[in-house]
Amino acid sequence: MYCRKCGSELKENDVFCGKCGTSVNDNQSYSYKEQEVEVVEIEEKEKKIESLADSDKINILVALTMVLSIISIIICSKL
Repeated sequence: MYCRKCGSELKENDVFCGKCGTSVNDNQSYSYKEQEVEVVEIEEKEKKIESLADSDKINILVALTMVLSIISIIICSKL
């Protein structure tokens, strides 16, 4: 088993994590496989957030380009 807080390996008879001092019981500790799955899920969520942020930047640039184009057309039509 591994500590839910810091991830260090726990011995079967441990009551507290030797590294961070977190209390250990069956509900708080979990296997390395579960820990690995959780890390992968977090990384996937972070990638989605980053891609959303990139698409937001692109949308803002497109909107600004359109606004500047409209302003240019208006100015050119007055000349």
